[in-house]
Amino acid sequence: MRFYAKRLAAIALAAITAFSAAPVFGGQNVIVAQAEEGTDQTEAAALLEGLKGTYQQLFTGGIFEEKYAHYWHDFCAAVVGEEQADACVTMMKAAVGSDKYGADAVEGAFCCDFINGVKNVTFDGNTFTVALEDGSTQSHTYEFVRKDSIGGMMPGFIFKSTDDNEDEFKYFFLCGDTPGTTYHAEFRYGSDLDDLLKYNEGKYANWLVGAIEASAFADEKEVTIQHVTALFCVENLKEMAGDAAAAQRQPLVGTWDADMTDFHQIPEYANASLYCVLNADGTGSTYLDMAGT
Repeated sequence: MRFYAKRLAAIALAAITAFSAAPVFGGQNVIVAQAEEGTDQTEAAALLEGLKGTYQQLFTGGIFEEKYAHYWHDFCAAVVGEEQADACVTMMKAAVGSDKYGADAVEGAFCCDFINGVKNVTFDGNTFTVALEDGSTQSHTYEFVRKDSIGGMMPGFIFKSTDDNEDEFKYFFLCGDTPGTTYHAEFRYGSDLDDLLKYNEGKYANWLVGAIEASAFADEKEVTIQHVTALFCVENLKEMAGDAAAAQRQPLVGTWDADMTDFHQIPEYANASLYCVLNADGTGSTYLDMAGT
């Protein structure tokens, strides 16, 4: 989820140098290279396919809820160590938890909420439907305009309504994240395309929606919620991994075999194996062989 390398807004705390640019979510904080139009069109279509679904806010009303606090703590502790975990959680939440943007933007903090009265957004191919807090909805058909970036740092795709509406839903700027890749989505919408492509200037300064499929909160196992929180913590804190985290990982370094006893009772899985290899630097790989080949 690097939104924000894009994927946190700059924080004036030397202890968290990983936040020096923008909050990180999907690892895309790079200058956009211009590709051929046909390629861009194909990528845009694939993005819309990957985004199909209804999205609510990721942070406020989402993973900022107290019942998910243990995930934030545990995932931060896994990267920076137990002693720094709580401070890192506080600072990361401050970096993406502002309710100010545009002329009221707070330096070093991003607003990642819906604005202009939006409750949720549904993407269904080229049809984008916005449900508003007043109970009304707006639905428009959008066409791909071009590939671009926000401030040269956050690459994405511009879509324009074909319905001649001149309101705050005329344009959508969609970053490349999808539930299938980074467990969330990031986007902007507005009436002024020039301002929409600015990072910390103009009417949309320091604002980028962090969104998650509403269905994620119906999952009793909270799989997506865990994944998206873990990704955010790791992407934004990985430069801070030090001796404390290394000491925590050391007892886990090596190869770990899963207990496949129950699987082996099934004839076609009699030779199945599953194991993971964990490295001293915190990386690792999981290997699954259901056929025993």
